[in-house]
Amino acid sequence: MASKSLIIHIGTQKTGSSALQVSLTNNTQLLSENDIHFLKYSWQKSAYVLREIDWRDEARLELERQNLKAMIDGVTESTVVLSCSEYIGDLDTSYADAREMAKKLDTVTKGYKRKIVVYIRRQDLLIESSYAQYVKQGASYSFEDFMQKYDGYQFDWYKLLGTYREIFSVDNLAIKPYEKSQLFDGDVVKDFCNIIGINSQSGLKKPAYSNHGYSRAGLEIARVYNKIHARNNEKKTQLRNMLQNRMPKRKYDSFYFLSFADREAILAFYEESNRNVAKEYLKKENELLFEASLDEYASKQIRSNRLIFTDVVECFTAFVLKTLAAKIRQIMGAEKLVTDR
Repeated sequence: MASKSLIIHIGTQKTGSSALQVSLTNNTQLLSENDIHFLKYSWQKSAYVLREIDWRDEARLELERQNLKAMIDGVTESTVVLSCSEYIGDLDTSYADAREMAKKLDTVTKGYKRKIVVYIRRQDLLIESSYAQYVKQGASYSFEDFMQKYDGYQFDWYKLLGTYREIFSVDNLAIKPYEKSQLFDGDVVKDFCNIIGINSQSGLKKPAYSNHGYSRAGLEIARVYNKIHARNNEKKTQLRNMLQNRMPKRKYDSFYFLSFADREAILAFYEESNRNVAKEYLKKENELLFEASLDEYASKQIRSNRLIFTDVVECFTAFVLKTLAAKIRQIMGAEKLVTDR
């Protein structure tokens, strides 16, 4: 067992995990050439199985350890990658289960040489991105309502990382800020490949899929549409597909939900925590965990949380035309069948 090494990517959420996992799946040959194997079970099921197991249930955890061991034993490469953002805990419960998840992950991976990889995002951006994800999944509440239930302690990275430091030791942790300027070649996939020792990335294939988000206007359209069609998942899926294609969010862009004053207040709240991570984990002399300037937010015009008429016209005109085109194709197809008889 000790001959195998495990690289365990634990997230966090909203740091490009989906793109990373799809890339790992699509680059099996490149990984194998570097004596590395991505265990897809970790992405698809492992963390969700762990969540259902009580951390005190030693027998059930041992069964899962044996299950994982059997899969790892079937791998010829000497390094195995596990990847799932849920390994770090449940974002919806403010990471209340982080310590239990860390203990369970420790138990089922014991006996291997392990390296924990975690990406962390600046808190104001993560808050906005988390809200956007809820809307994408069907939520219809406003950003203001979302902030009413926001737990200010849930993104304390120093506290959260302390759990994994205590269980896995600091020498086995690789912490990276999810910030374009601090990622290798400005890309999380290339950055992760660099961490796991793939130095030559000339053969790296870009992922065929990315977890596309919506633009700021697209999110507001989706939010109201979700309220109108609260029980119609088919309609919400149709809109989701269209918004991803016509109104996508660009990578690393902000949604600008927060006012500049609120953004500054949030970062001030986490300032000491972030500084401690920068000093103790990254050994940064400037003590800055996140280095991007806030200047762009000071001058950015914040859009109110109401629909903008031109956005609605653009979106729903496209939506109606797409639906109409599909209907025309259906009718023409039916007419062709009649003609051919």
